[in-house]
Amino acid sequence: MSSRDTETVEARLARLAGATSNLAPPPGLSERLAKRARNRGVAGVILPFGGRALVVAALAAAAAVALAFQGEQQLDSWTAAAEGTLWEP
Repeated sequence: MSSRDTETVEARLARLAGATSNLAPPPGLSERLAKRARNRGVAGVILPFGGRALVVAALAAAAAVALAFQGEQQLDSWTAAAEGTLWEP
């Protein structure tokens, strides 16, 4: 068992704070982000991959809805078969 397995949350947080205390963003990062936000809007900062990421997310959401709908229909048919009657909402 390593010391990481037995250390407390407070000790782990103190260790991580010490290890990351010298980290800082690159010089000029906030200015570059502000410029991008002015030029492209907030979406330019949040979605740097542009429309492709949005299209992929929309397709994933549509697929999830389709699968959920299909699962609900299957559940309804199983319930009707188990009860011997057709259930209509």
